Formats: sequence, C-alpha cells, structure tokens
Amino acid sequence: MLSEVITGSEGGEGFVLIKDCVQCGGRGLLKSFIKAALLRNETVHVFEFEISQEEMYSGLTDGTSSSLVFHNGYTDPLNWISNEKPFDFSIQSIKSQIDQSKDKESEAKNVILVLDSLSWLLHHIPITDVCQLLQEPKRKESTVKRIIALMHSELHDQGIVGSVSHMANTVVTLSPIPEFTTVNWEVDPYAIGETVQRKKSGKVNREEECYTVQKDFSLIIHHDLHNRKQAIPKPDNTAQVDPAANLTFNLRLSEEERHAKERLSLPFTFSEKKKHSILQPRPGGGKIVYEPDAQDDFDEEDPDDDLDV
Repeated sequence: MLSEVITGSEGGEGFVLIKDCVQCGGRGLLKSFIKAALLRNETVHVFEFEISQEEMYSGLTDGTSSSLVFHNGYTDPLNWISNEKPFDFSIQSIKSQIDQSKDKESEAKNVILVLDSLSWLLHHIPITDVCQLLQEPKRKESTVKRIIALMHSELHDQGIVGSVSHMANTVVTLSPIPEFTTVNWEVDPYAIGETVQRKKSGKVNREEECYTVQKDFSLIIHHDLHNRKQAIPKPDNTAQVDPAANLTFNLRLSEEERHAKERLSLPFTFSEKKKHSILQPRPGGGKIVYEPDAQDDFDEEDPDDDLDV
C-alpha cells in the first residue's frame, strides 16, 4: 500500500502525514514522495524549516527538478538577522507565495505542498491555523491537491498528534525493525511503515510493510514482513543446581513413606456414623456426637481435668 500511496495510484489527493521517531527518521521517505510527484510532472512547493535548501535539494537534481520550488523557512524564519517582517505561515501567505511562483506552464499542473516539518509549525503557530492549512486540499477552488507533511510525533502531546492524524487521509507511522538472527533479504530493510488510509466511503485500510529508501529515493518494499525469523534465545550455560543436595535432612519421600502418607486420614474428617447422625433428622432435639482422636488422653473419672492439683 505504501508504494501505491507514493506513486499516487492509491489516494492521490488529500493530506498525507508521515510520523517518524528517533530510531528511524522519515525525511528519506518524504523525498520519495517528492521524487514520485516530480516524475508525474506535478509542481512541488517545499517549505523547509529544519534543513537547508541545499540538503533538501540533494538527490533531486536528475532532470526532474524544473517543477520543484523551494520556500526558505530555514535560514531566518523569525527575521532575527534582517529587519524585515517575519515570515507569515498563515494559509493566505502560503497560497500567495504559491501563486507568485506560478508560471504559464505550471498553471494547469497539480500543486503538491510539502512541509518539512510540521513539528516546526506546531511549535511556532497555533494549532488552529495549522488545521486550516491542512484542510486546503478539501476546498474545491484550491489549487493545492495534496499536502505531504513530516511530523516528529515524539515532540508533541498525544492530543496534538491525534488531532493532526485525524485530519489526514493517509497516515504512515514509522517504527524500527526488530532484531533478527538472520535476514534473508538482499537489501536490509530500513524501517516498518504502518499505512492507515481512510477512504471517502468510510472504509479504513491498514497495512504494515518493511521498506528501504535507495540513493535515488526510490522505494523497495519487502512483502515478507510476517515471515521473518524470530530471534533464537541464548542457551543457558549455567549448571542446574539441586536445592535438596547437601542437606542435613531429607526432603524426598520413599515409596513406603508415600504409601503411608496416602493411607493417613486427615484430621477433622467425619466418619460414616457421624455423617449419618448429622444428616438424619431426629424429632425432639439434637444430639452431640464426639469422636475422640487417636492422640486424645481422655479420663472418664476426670472429664474436666481439674482433679490433678
């Protein structure tokens, strides 16, 4: 499913959210989206806030960068260096920047808006303004057909992450690869991408795939995710110690002692006579039946045991 989302054959419009983590970053996957959009002859507007334009431009210069437009929000986003007005990140400002960079050839093309990263915007502008921006592809008169945003989910509260994820048509959550004993793939997988896609009909598709981003930002999908080998537990070389060894007393029973234990009657068990006397109703009152135990020392002449002074 991830490959279809990148190529646009599955859910080509709307808001696509990439949630990465510390163990596996999502910028390589974000560049795969950009590369696929450029190959489809779509105009891509990239607003970069965390890396420079040169770093983002690297790897995308193979003849498909003519429709790639960068908006610098990395060098001086708050205008601390210059005395000009700070960069406006509202939807009106972003739309005006897109319209100003259009030419006659790109007017008829679909516009792809890329945010690198959405976490920077969430830390500098209200979330309500961010949500208005993310709803832009849903407007009929909008020229932005798709928004692709990278989000560092560990930097935000779960409420903010859940709100942004709820607005997305497609959410790709990255997680690290578990440890393997051996890997049968020709190329080692980079991360696991869990793709959740919400259809207009209300149907939700979910799939987990291992993927690898190559140097040209093409994607390799490993379809045998669930057939990977499990880790083999390390053998326990410690010798088994017998806790009953070298003791001054015996913890085990012999065969005769075991049979004697089984024949021994448990205390406070009712005999057949006592059961019969208890269960059989008798008119005119009750009857107390006492059965002395084998260990009882009963003296009939002194039942209260008070004569031995």
